[in-house]
Amino acid sequence: MFATGIRASELCNIKLSDIDFETQILSIKGKGNKERLSVINNPHVISALTNYLSTRPITSSLFFFKNRIGKQISSQSVRFFIKALGKTVLNKLVTPHMVRHTFATLLLEEGVDITYIKSFLGHASISTTQIYAASTTYKQRQILTALHPRNRIRVARE
Repeated sequence: MFATGIRASELCNIKLSDIDFETQILSIKGKGNKERLSVINNPHVISALTNYLSTRPITSSLFFFKNRIGKQISSQSVRFFIKALGKTVLNKLVTPHMVRHTFATLLLEEGVDITYIKSFLGHASISTTQIYAASTTYKQRQILTALHPRNRIRVARE
């Protein structure tokens, strides 16, 4: 989820045929059954996905991620897993949407154009994506500290 910014429901609906490991392309079915493509080129993510695939129980299910009885995982199971992982690793509450929000916020802080982030998240409107831009002040603080002209003005002492 963190590698792509996908929603929990989108993660649950990934089918085996939606991931092309050769081209590193993931086809995501978003809200309103709209399809978008995402690149998965982080070697750790690819390794985790291929390792999972090699240990995934063989069933007739077309879905990539399956639960312990071989059926498609549910959004509720994803929420439960993320919550448990957050509590174990970070000792705080983490939700799937927080993972998505962090994905978008960190890309913004790295200077990625908001129109690309809109595309990654599958938003229909840029105004939805701008919510993430309004929530980050870290990058603004860095820019103003390093680049504001006032920081180069010396005060004359009398």
